[in-house]
Amino acid sequence: MAEPLIDLLQEAFDRLRAQPIHHRGVIDALGPVRIALDIAQERVTIQTAGSRIALREGAPSDGTVVEVRSTRHTLHALADGDLHLVDALDDCSLHLRAPPDALDAARDAMSWFLHGAVRTEGFEELLHRLVDP
Repeated sequence: MAEPLIDLLQEAFDRLRAQPIHHRGVIDALGPVRIALDIAQERVTIQTAGSRIALREGAPSDGTVVEVRSTRHTLHALADGDLHLVDALDDCSLHLRAPPDALDAARDAMSWFLHGAVRTEGFEELLHRLVDP
């Protein structure tokens, strides 16, 4: 059985603290924007809370939101390079909905996150736990 999404994301953000410049970059890029993930019916909101990244179960109640809906299978295909982001959006296996400025903020935050992740021990194993079926 797959580990809960919120637990894996919390571990990822905890590990990212080992790269303080990248951790701060995620917080600064995201600002007040909230990311609402719906991955295989698991709903998690990612948002900033001062100098940390906060997660909570469920959808955000207010604010500017980037909505992301998909499946772990699609995430697996994207992570393995078997599916390109544009193709996932085109075939509707990945849904994104957000105002353009919020989407830019989420993109910048994800870039900071990925740059920090590749520098942090254990991220490859964590990625496999997230996306492996």
